[in-house]
Amino acid sequence: MTVLPLRLPAGKTGLCIFSSREGHKSPPVSLPSTALFLETLLALIESAKNAGDARYKDKNTGLFLFACFNDSFETEVERSERYKQEMSLLTISIKGYEGLNESEKQIINKNAAIALKQSLRRLDLMFCGQSDGQFLSILTETGVQVSAVVAQRIQKTFAKQNEKFDFISKHDLPMIIGSATYPTDATHGQGLLEKSSDSRHEAESIASCFKAYNGTNKD
Repeated sequence: MTVLPLRLPAGKTGLCIFSSREGHKSPPVSLPSTALFLETLLALIESAKNAGDARYKDKNTGLFLFACFNDSFETEVERSERYKQEMSLLTISIKGYEGLNESEKQIINKNAAIALKQSLRRLDLMFCGQSDGQFLSILTETGVQVSAVVAQRIQKTFAKQNEKFDFISKHDLPMIIGSATYPTDATHGQGLLEKSSDSRHEAESIASCFKAYNGTNKD
């Protein structure tokens, strides 16, 4: 058999076992990535239980609620450190969002969620932001250059979704994304969140659509 140890919430230890009756071979999967996926999934479930509400996804977008973010983010930072892997955090906002009415905001939020779901991988995590019209995405096993490519893909998909609605053509609604990467920019969660958020604010201030904390710009 192949035994994969898992670090679970609350300091618990788990085991994922691959076994065969005879002639056992190691499973044709990346064991660190498999552990990462299982640990993340279990951490999200535990986080939702601790919040006292099993409905841990936003009804409008299907994204995880912001209340789930902090615990999941710290878990991902610790896991990246343990497996010596890079991780990037994207903070996202929609410029001009405040000028929309409520029904228009719901459409924009759904379009942003669709863009995230279609652009990110299975192991990446997507959350609603602390404020309406904002979003967060944890890109596991992702460095600075790849995070810029992913951000551009999200923005293109978001723009394509917006083409379906006439009211959007009356507004300038670019998606603004800031990025910071572990361990290049910060080695702890709070620092990474602050730098990613700072990058997003800087991108908006210089009329850019993307800004990575290390200085990489993409319009």
